[in-house]
Amino acid sequence: IVDNLAVLQDSLYAYIYSTLYKLAEDNLLPRIVQIGNETNKGILQSQQQNDSGWALHWPKNKALFNTAIDAVRDIETITGQQIDVALHFADPEDVYWLLDQFWNNDMRDFDIIGLSYYAAYHPVTIQAVGQLIEDLRFDYPGKSFMLFETAYPWTNQNADVANNLI
Repeated sequence: IVDNLAVLQDSLYAYIYSTLYKLAEDNLLPRIVQIGNETNKGILQSQQQNDSGWALHWPKNKALFNTAIDAVRDIETITGQQIDVALHFADPEDVYWLLDQFWNNDMRDFDIIGLSYYAAYHPVTIQAVGQLIEDLRFDYPGKSFMLFETAYPWTNQNADVANNLI
């Protein structure tokens, strides 16, 4: 199924639409819908595609992102409620390159650019992330920005029986 684009699109649209529809029926419609999570490599890849390295297959990604966004926009239309569409990127250092990829592939129907920032894994200071957001606001007017994921260890000491990742 993961290699059948038409089936993937149909399943993706049906899942997003039916989930949002049910949430709307229960008066729980979200204000923001994030399409994928840390989508630097795209969405809905096979394990083989994921393991083969970093390659953005734009015909497939464009079709899938647009399908997901269409489902959100259709729910907006039938409910009359605004839902912001968010894209989420994993590494501040890759954001400009990735946004250029989206922009150059006519993927512009989104409202929020989301970032993950983990000081232990990204060699960028929090001040540099702030400057990045300022630069993005200038270069992508009309888009909002959010830090979707972050963590900052307050100690390197073990405080429990779990292994420290850092």
